[in-house]
Amino acid sequence: AVAYGPWRCLYESRRDWRAGPPRQTRPEESEERMLRGYLSGTWYCPPNSYLFRRTAAAGAGPWDTALQRGQDSDYLIRALLSGARFVYVPKAWAYYRRHGGDHIGAERHFAEGLESYVAAVLAHRKLLERDGRVAQYRPELMSRLAGLSSDARLRRHEAGVRRCRAAAATI
Repeated sequence: AVAYGPWRCLYESRRDWRAGPPRQTRPEESEERMLRGYLSGTWYCPPNSYLFRRTAAAGAGPWDTALQRGQDSDYLIRALLSGARFVYVPKAWAYYRRHGGDHIGAERHFAEGLESYVAAVLAHRKLLERDGRVAQYRPELMSRLAGLSSDARLRRHEAGVRRCRAAAATI
């Protein structure tokens, strides 16, 4: 129901664009491994690398515009939880454009980005709880929150560390 493939970053320079090295998206052995990778934050493929059948898009539901960051991973997690089948197509290249300067991943957007990621983890917990699968994926959810907490600690963002701890207590 969903095809995806390898991708490259295009980096902005002062005078021209250059393509970064090929970034091979690992062809996962199963949707289960892909789901675990997305839940833990260890697997990523940009949204323009995916091609959805209408049925798979309907199963994932609408794009969550309330999230400031991580909307793409949230959407793909929901598609995986809905049972969509994913197939790797090695010849279907995508390009991911990285802008210089201000962008959503910039340091000044860290607090709202952290909150979006924590909100998504809690929403995924609810979906897993609905299906009786929270215990099965608890390590991945906790790993994601630990990584977010570590990022907050490195940035001396104590409110973010507290937010991650509070979220972890509910997992």
